Amino acid sequence: MHERRITKYGDHFDQFYAQHDQKVKDKIDWTLDQIKSLDHVPADHLKHLVGSEGLYEIRIHTEGNQYRIFCFFADDNQLVLLNAIQKKSRKTHHHDLAHAAELKHAFLEGRNG
Repeated sequence: MHERRITKYGDHFDQFYAQHDQKVKDKIDWTLDQIKSLDHVPADHLKHLVGSEGLYEIRIHTEGNQYRIFCFFADDNQLVLLNAIQKKSRKTHHHDLAHAAELKHAFLEGRNG
């Protein structure tokens, strides 16, 4: 398999990334590298969000904290990063998923429009 391409839509991910310390950034970078290179990415790194119309979450665990990066596959080889959150409870809040769905829609409209 060829390495997956990871791209970003807008600056939502960059703003999230910039606010964290180097240990969190290193764990995010390591996880993204795993997603780029592994043929079969384990669900503890990348999980499809059921009922979300093709959204996935990249799952980051470090120093007792959990982070989620919402994304989708624009094609078989391109993963597009959308928004990201630090998870503070067991459930992902509906408005975070709704925001990711809006960003995905805007990306696809811009690409097809």
